[in-house]
Amino acid sequence: MLNRLFLLTIIVGNLQAVHPQISIKYNNGIEAYKNGNYQLAVQEFEDILNQGWEAPEIYYNLGNAFFRSDEIGEAVWAYEKCLAIKPSHEDAVFNLSLVNLNVIDRIDLPPPPAYLKIYNSIRNTLMLQEWVFALALVFMLFLFFRCLRILFRLKTIRPLENLFIFFFILLLLISSHNYYDTQTTNDAIIFAPVVVAYSEPNEYSTRVMEIHEGLKVMAIDEADDWIEIELLDGKKGWIKSFQLKKLSELKSS
Repeated sequence: MLNRLFLLTIIVGNLQAVHPQISIKYNNGIEAYKNGNYQLAVQEFEDILNQGWEAPEIYYNLGNAFFRSDEIGEAVWAYEKCLAIKPSHEDAVFNLSLVNLNVIDRIDLPPPPAYLKIYNSIRNTLMLQEWVFALALVFMLFLFFRCLRILFRLKTIRPLENLFIFFFILLLLISSHNYYDTQTTNDAIIFAPVVVAYSEPNEYSTRVMEIHEGLKVMAIDEADDWIEIELLDGKKGWIKSFQLKKLSELKSS
C-alpha cells in the first residue's frame, strides 16, 4: 500500500511539473499562428504530441497551421485526428470540409438515411470517455434506487429502475459502437503530392491508379515498406508506406 502511495505521489508530481511546459508550448503555438508564423506553430503543437499529450484542440490548431501553410495532406490528417477524439467539434468539421475542396481525388458519398443521420448526430455529441462516464453514472443510479427499493420496500420506484435499465442498454450500445470504431479503423491520409498505386507491392507490377495529396483511404495490408490501400469506391493498390500517414495503427486481420 505504501509503495502504491509513493508511486502515485511521484506520478502526480511529474504531471504537475509537465503541465506548465505543455501550457507554455500550446500558448507559444497559438501566438505563432496569430503572428503568421505557421511553421513555428506546427513545431510547437507537434512537440506537445510527441510528448504523448493529445487533445482535440491541439489537433485542431495543428490542422489550422497546416492549412495556412498549404500542406493539404497534413491538414486533413490533423482535422481527422481531432474529430476522432471529439466528433462534435464543429469548427474542425467545417474546416475539414474546406480543406477537402483542395483534394483532387475526393469522393463525395451520398447522404445517409435520415434515421442514421440522427443516430450519428447523437452518437457524436460526446467523446468515448464521456459516454463511458454516462454509462457508469446510470448504472450507479440504478443500483442506488434498487437498493433503496429493497431496503425500504418502495414499490413505486420499480418503474424508475426500468427506465435506468433502458438508458443503460442504450448507452452501452452507443459506447460499444464508438469503442469498436476506435479499434477497427484503418483510415489513412495520402501525404505525397502525387502517388502511383501498383497491383503488387513492387514497382515492376502494373500501375493501377494515380492519387493525390489529402485523399482519405483505408490501409488494409502491409508488406515490408509497402501498404495496400482501398478507396471509398472499392479500388485497391499498393503504395510506399511513407506516402501516407495513418490515423491509427493498422489492425491485423
